Amino acid sequence: TEKWILRNNSGGWWHPIHIHLESHQIISYNGGPPPAAFAFKNDTTYLTGNGVVELLMRFRTFKGPFVFHCHNNAHEDMRMMCNMDPRLTPTQAPARVQASFP
Repeated sequence: TEKWILRNNSGGWWHPIHIHLESHQIISYNGGPPPAAFAFKNDTTYLTGNGVVELLMRFRTFKGPFVFHCHNNAHEDMRMMCNMDPRLTPTQAPARVQASFP
């Protein structure tokens, strides 16, 4: 299980972040407990403007690269997408990944 922290530094923009092939559990939403609507495992997390979400991810059966992206169509068209590969060991994978998008 991995703990991910998704941080939105884009001001007033919101981003529905969709993670392919696995679901995740939100453990903190903007510094507090997750809203009741997010109490179950999800594959999409809504980042509010300047929001921070902590979640737990566990990669089970699929062994290969995953895609995660903003599910706002305009943002998808601007390439707001990332690849990650859970097969990489901690020494191969960066401890922190920061991505900036236009």
